[in-house]
Amino acid sequence: MEPTRFDKKAANWDKKERRVQLAKAVSEALLTLPLKSDMHGMEFGCGTGLVGLAIAPKLAKLTAVDSSTGMITTLKEKITDAGIQNIEPLCADLNEEPLAKKFDFIFTSMTLHHIKEVDRTLATLYHHLKKGGILAIAELDEEDGSFHHSLKGEFTHNGFNREQLSEKITNLGFSNFSFSTVHTIVRKDQNGVEQPYNVFLLDTKK
Repeated sequence: MEPTRFDKKAANWDKKERRVQLAKAVSEALLTLPLKSDMHGMEFGCGTGLVGLAIAPKLAKLTAVDSSTGMITTLKEKITDAGIQNIEPLCADLNEEPLAKKFDFIFTSMTLHHIKEVDRTLATLYHHLKKGGILAIAELDEEDGSFHHSLKGEFTHNGFNREQLSEKITNLGFSNFSFSTVHTIVRKDQNGVEQPYNVFLLDTKK
């Protein structure tokens, strides 16, 4: 399989300060959720572990899933270097390869807007969550398409409308959801003008 953009960028992914700041903000928001030390969590679209490495100490175990071999390779190196015992990296497409296990807590950060089949993916996450489990999604608020203007030819959603996303998760069977704005990314649009893009955290239960 030909390497993807994420495979190629994995080794240097953590060097962009904007990504590190975003991961820190998302991690801090996730840590306010009622996490317990006996929980088995799963991060969907874990990347190099910028978020997951901060959450894992609060859990019994974290299964870190990504479809990019490059990202998983980089995460494995970080886990080995740090001597971390409770993170299991897994390269997989859960829509095509569902896992046999279910989780107490599933979280994902800035992944859904790169996935064409959002409804299918949300259903997959619902399937992998235990009854009473928590799902947390950090994503871009709906924007005009300027956030990813440089990715010509690559599919991305232009963020998500909170009301429409609420309807999707309610239809799946999730309940007790809430939204909060956890970070603002400032980056230049196609005209070179700096624009703010808000990132929300949705948390809900099955």
